[in-house]
Amino acid sequence: MPELRVIAGPQRDSVFPVVEDRQVLGRDEREADIRLLDPGASRRHAELVRSAGTWLLRDLSKNGTYVNGARVRERVLRSGDVVTIGETEIRFCVDPPSACSGPEAAVGPTAEPTRSRGTETIDIADVLDEARIRRWELDRGEHAEALQAIVGLVKTNPDMALAKCRQTLEAVLTRLYQGQVGDPRKRPLENLIRDLRNAGVLPRKLVALCEIVRELGNIGAHPILDDEHISHREARIALSSFIVFLEWHARATRTQEGAGEGSGEGEAPARPAQHEG
Repeated sequence: MPELRVIAGPQRDSVFPVVEDRQVLGRDEREADIRLLDPGASRRHAELVRSAGTWLLRDLSKNGTYVNGARVRERVLRSGDVVTIGETEIRFCVDPPSACSGPEAAVGPTAEPTRSRGTETIDIADVLDEARIRRWELDRGEHAEALQAIVGLVKTNPDMALAKCRQTLEAVLTRLYQGQVGDPRKRPLENLIRDLRNAGVLPRKLVALCEIVRELGNIGAHPILDDEHISHREARIALSSFIVFLEWHARATRTQEGAGEGSGEGEAPARPAQHEG
């Protein structure tokens, strides 16, 4: 009997036996046969169907389903393939457990939130950020180059990563201000955040994330503690906050594009909806 083994995400270490020839994966407890407690999962996100002795994974969502890092609409699964839905990674297993099992995560009361990928140990935060980047194709967007540089700098030069986060956030907010409010006239970052909040463009929680990036990326500011590990953690916090901001920005842009397609010529796209979640 095939199994779905959660290797990363909110339900990590859970095992779901595939007991029917068709199983729906999703967030809804009534519509999904296998319920995923992941905010990035749709109500009915994907389905697993047995066909001619093989197992076919079919995407049912708008957010996307990934197999071994590649976005798919349909894919015949092989034993050992890893399916990514939101921030959840699931290994599809048909072979005996010993043949299908992958590298296990560090466990125990003192273990760091890490897991292994081959011979490399990776922070769970890295895995979650990678999932967000893939899901919203941030590695292909206009900020892909800057984002890639920040990811590379987090562990090698955290101070530079913090500065780059702040600099890129300022550039994105300047363009957002220009499109939604008016001429930014070289407003400093703190004023951009405040004015976009007051204009109803930035939701409250996004304001908080922007403030985190602004404060931590303030060149010349003292770290929270004079410790190398703290500097790395500050860079990690700033990067994760910035990725969530870019995810919101990608959602808002798609909403605007959809509104623009449905409006008459010359009409300005609607402002992004206010989501506090």
